[in-house]
Formats: sequence, structure tokens, C-alpha cells
Amino acid sequence: MKEKKNLEKEGKKTLKVGFWILGIFIFLWIIYYIIMLTSCNDESCGMGFIVAIYSSIIPLAIILIIIFIGIILLIIGKQRNKK
Repeated sequence: MKEKKNLEKEGKKTLKVGFWILGIFIFLWIIYYIIMLTSCNDESCGMGFIVAIYSSIIPLAIILIIIFIGIILLIIGKQRNKK
């Protein structure tokens, strides 16, 4: 019985960690984007936005995987607690 409760707790912890990392990542990305906008003076400014998006795809995917794992653990934990 104790193991079932722990799985749900692990799911909640993983979700919290995932959302915290996501929030920090978005905050840093916004700061990075503002720096890119303020530091450019010529026509290549549009490329900065594209580079910022492409450089953030992999970390964003990793964060979403962490959140997804948390959701799965939470669902499995709740299903087991019902039994």
C-alpha cells in the first residue's frame, strides 16, 4: 500500500520540478530574446529570433518529457490507489 502512495508522490514531485524548470527556461529565454533585440543594429536582427527558437527546441523537448513523465507517474499512482 505504501508503494502505491509513493508513486503518486513521485509523479507530483516530477511535475513540480518539470514546471519549475519550464518556468525558469521561459524566463531565461525571454531575457535572452530581449538582449538579442537590444543588441542588434542592422538588418540581421530577424535571424536572432530564429536562432533563439532553434537553440531552445532541444532543452524545451527535454523539459516537456520531464513533465510528461510526471503526468504518467501521477496517473499510474492514482489508478493504483483506486484498486
